[in-house]
Order: sequence, then C-alpha cells, then structure tokens
Amino acid sequence: MKRPIEGGVSFVVPVYNKAPWLARVLEQLARQRGDFEREFIFVDDGSTDESLAVLTEATKGWPDVTILTQPNKGPSHATNRGIERARMPFIKFCDADDLLCDDATGALLRALTAHQEAVLAYGDARIYDDVTRLDLEADLESSSVQIFDRPLRRLLRNNFGGPTYTLMRTAAVLACGGCDERVPLTQDYSLALRMTLEGAFLHLEAPVAFLPRFAPGRLGDDKARETRDTITSLALFLADHPDLPWRLKQFACRRVAGRCRRFVTRHRRSGLAAATRLYWRAHLPVLRDHADFIKRCAQIVR
Repeated sequence: MKRPIEGGVSFVVPVYNKAPWLARVLEQLARQRGDFEREFIFVDDGSTDESLAVLTEATKGWPDVTILTQPNKGPSHATNRGIERARMPFIKFCDADDLLCDDATGALLRALTAHQEAVLAYGDARIYDDVTRLDLEADLESSSVQIFDRPLRRLLRNNFGGPTYTLMRTAAVLACGGCDERVPLTQDYSLALRMTLEGAFLHLEAPVAFLPRFAPGRLGDDKARETRDTITSLALFLADHPDLPWRLKQFACRRVAGRCRRFVTRHRRSGLAAATRLYWRAHLPVLRDHADFIKRCAQIVR
C-alpha cells in the first residue's frame, strides 16, 4: 500500500454509463479551488456507452490521472477499487452525474483539518433543472460547521445523502474496510455506517453538490431497490457489530420499521399488514437479534 502524501486529496469517481453528464462533471472537478495536492482516480465499471472515451479524451493533459476499467460489478466494488489506489490523506468522492461547486473540496478540507477528531465532513446538496442557473462559484469560507460526536445515531435518524457531499480521511476509510460489497448498490450508506465507528462527523451548512433532477439510468431512481438495499446494509452492519449498545440497536429497529411502513404505504398495496406489525413490534424491546429484525423489514420492500 502506498504511503499517503500529506495535505492532498484523492478524487475517486466511479463511472457507469454517464457519457451525457461527464464533460460537465469533469469541468467542475478541474475547477476545485484550493492550495492542496490532488490526484484523480476514475473507475469505469463496465460502461456500455461512450463514458470511457469521453473520460479519456477530457482528462488528457491532467496531472495525476488514473483511469481503471473493469467488468460491471456495481458502485461498491468500483468505489473500493478507487480507494485502494488513493495516495492522498483525504478522499473526495463524486458521482459521475453530480456537480461540485468550485469551493466544495476546499471548504470540506478546511473543516476536517480544523477538527482532528473528525473523520468525515459532508455538506448539503441541491436538485437542479437548469445547469445554467446554478451558482457554482460561491465562496463557502464563512459556512457554519456542526460536530456530531455520536455520528451513528445521527445517521440512523437521517441519512445525510450521497458520496458527492462528502470528504473523508483516507486512513479511516481503509481502517473501516471501505464499502460493503455484499450490497453492490449502496456504497455511500454502507461506507458511512462503517465510518461512524472511526470518529466524529462534521456537517458543513452549505450546498457543495448539485444533482440533476432527471438522470436516466440513475440507480437511485429505483426507490424499492434503494430502500431495500439501504435497510440490508444496516442489517449487515449490525450483524458485523453485535456489541453495539442495545439502545442504539433498538433505535435502529424503530427507525427502519417506520421507514418500511411509510414506503409500503406510499408505493405498495401488498405487505402493509406485515409492515404495520413490524412497526408496532419495534416499539417493544427486541430481545434477540436486531439484525434479523431489520432483515425482515427489508424483505417487505419489494
């Protein structure tokens, strides 16, 4: 494993069939402000469109660019492959259809370097319809920062969003094991769960990322699968860490059962009775296996 270079950022970008969006995404990556070393690691996850060609042509002349290719294995595997190649002490993730504002990386880096106890910093995101109306040049220097010393409870209460919003310490990412490849499509949530055991989280109260409202083929558009895989990621995390505080695991069961019931109510007719039973059961002590209880919730979301 290569020794990290002090003070720098590794940009890790998994790519799968994002040709229509890549040019603008790459432009914003190149515009990241700040006096820090940087490298760019792109992992083409078996794209069948022109993504690899666009990526190769657009990054000609960039310093420290690595383009990896592989058969399609999902974003968790692709992200982990990028993590393995990261040489800098910080990793900035970016989805290949999201836009970073010019000061996103610099602002998150300032926050993390000012709080040595923190391992992850994240900002806010905005949905956009018209890219020409975005303010991507805003200076985020004066943005407020919140510190969460118990980030797992915070994450269980409210998932803060996707990888484009975050900057992480490379050592902590490696220590926690990266993304959980047992759930190929929820790389952001499984990694965030694991990172909660490494240190505090920071919230930068400013928009650092802009997401297109419509991006054909986006994995997150399949709400059933996204919800099911997110819940499964949590079940696996609890199974991997059975010594977590009982109250925290109980809280996780209540949150998941409530989310499951809301999903079934909004999107499905079948399964409502089972979801309701689990919802009320979660308000009683779960005396045996919290991970198994959460797996049962995931099975209802179809």
